[in-house]
Amino acid sequence: EIRLRVIKIILGDDYVFYQLFVEPSDAGHGGIGRKRTYVFCLHRANGVYLHDVFDMYAEITHEIQKVVSTKPGNYMVATAEHIALDALATAVSRKIPYQHGQSDLTYLLNEREVTNMRLFDQEYIKRYNRLPHYDDDLFYFLGNNFQYTKSWSAVSGKIPTYRRNTGKYIHRASMRWLTSMDKLASLGFPVTSSTATSMGVKQLPVLDVQRAHVMSGNSMHFSNSAIVLLVGLTCFGRAV
Repeated sequence: EIRLRVIKIILGDDYVFYQLFVEPSDAGHGGIGRKRTYVFCLHRANGVYLHDVFDMYAEITHEIQKVVSTKPGNYMVATAEHIALDALATAVSRKIPYQHGQSDLTYLLNEREVTNMRLFDQEYIKRYNRLPHYDDDLFYFLGNNFQYTKSWSAVSGKIPTYRRNTGKYIHRASMRWLTSMDKLASLGFPVTSSTATSMGVKQLPVLDVQRAHVMSGNSMHFSNSAIVLLVGLTCFGRAV
């Protein structure tokens, strides 16, 4: 959250402000929720406004949405090695014996998380009259108390906004949670070879589980950031 009023009080004499509100679906990533805002600051004396920021953003995102579209289940990209790495880190931190080769990671959940998952299942069946494990795009965030906050993808069709805490986002169909690699993929980072190739960059290695989780909890969506940067380069110039 940016308190633009405060910024205007401090810098308003020298700058004009253009606040842009963005979310991943603008860049075709409809499977993840992460609303953010950016503020362009144009210097009144030294800057030139070349093109309307909001029109340019709309034009770019419109073209991207023609060819990019995702659902929550599309982000389950972690390899067996990355799943094992994430599971091992959780097993160590929770002092639970690690089960090699086990793809169902619910044995690593604590009692509160298991209870939350059961309550989510009951709520899903009540609302939609079908079994939750058949929904490949269904995710539960187990880090909150179900009785107070329900964070899941069933209603919005998006993975709930990531937190910086260690709460698990369980994928109901596979019974494993989003690993650090999955999270970074959902935020547009080139963590798979195919994504890296299409972006023309090197693949981003995901070896530090905790660091990657913190990064996904703090970062902007990579695609949103790239578009905003392009908008800035296109719409603003230096006075001559």
